[in-house]
Amino acid sequence: MNQPYPFDPIQDSLIFSILYEVMESEGKGLELKQAIYSHLKEGKNFFHTPKSQKNNLLNRLPTQIRKWKEVGDIQKIENLILGLIQGRNLEIPSLDLALELVEWIIVGYEEEQLSLQLLKVLANHKLQFTPEHLQKFKDLYSSYVSKETRI
Repeated sequence: MNQPYPFDPIQDSLIFSILYEVMESEGKGLELKQAIYSHLKEGKNFFHTPKSQKNNLLNRLPTQIRKWKEVGDIQKIENLILGLIQGRNLEIPSLDLALELVEWIIVGYEEEQLSLQLLKVLANHKLQFTPEHLQKFKDLYSSYVSKETRI
């Protein structure tokens, strides 16, 4: 089996690079990076989720998340994201997949508390996020997406 391709959240993920930018504006970018890497065992790295596995999960997981959201079982959503980040749900930590799902939730749902809670999960509960952080994130996200659509 081929070695998975390394995943650098700042370079390879729009959501994480924007979140990093928001936190860096307060001098907490390094803390965010350290927090995300604190999910890993020492000496381990994040890798891209194999494409076929990622596509399959991105087709299935949003349906499951919607069901949990409808019944108010937010803890299951948090556990799913945490499990993906730490590699409990798959053979390797799948931060890339977790970030895509968190992006989908933050952008697709206007639920501030859920979004803030998932940001804390991403940061392994080592950083606090405020509604202002979330708003800055959304503003930057909209700016980046609108620039991309002009290309």
